[in-house]
Amino acid sequence: MAFSEGVPSYVQHLCHETWYITKESANIETAQKALQEKILPNLSAGFQTIWDRIKSSEQRKLLIGIANEKGASIYSKDFIEKYRLKSPGHVRKAITALEGAGLIEDNRILDLFFREWIKLSFSI
Repeated sequence: MAFSEGVPSYVQHLCHETWYITKESANIETAQKALQEKILPNLSAGFQTIWDRIKSSEQRKLLIGIANEKGASIYSKDFIEKYRLKSPGHVRKAITALEGAGLIEDNRILDLFFREWIKLSFSI
């Protein structure tokens, strides 16, 4: 599944939960339901704790942007305006802090379930 980005533990977790909610056969909709109704709610408290520890609104807005726009140019004027970021310099500072916290690498959120939680929790 493209969602897993080749990480076996994400595939295993998703398949495990999908197996328990299906009666006969599974499809992408069943897997999405497992993600939204089983996995993310179970992980939500931990993700909320991580989110609450991020005090910078710039870092939070950047995470929301990265979660919603995989592969986007985070330093572009359009991205900065869309997510109400201050400037490319502020984006760089936020990236450095989020990398230091182990939340992102190469401008992507490392935990795929955290990324999906952000997408579902914070609308743009």
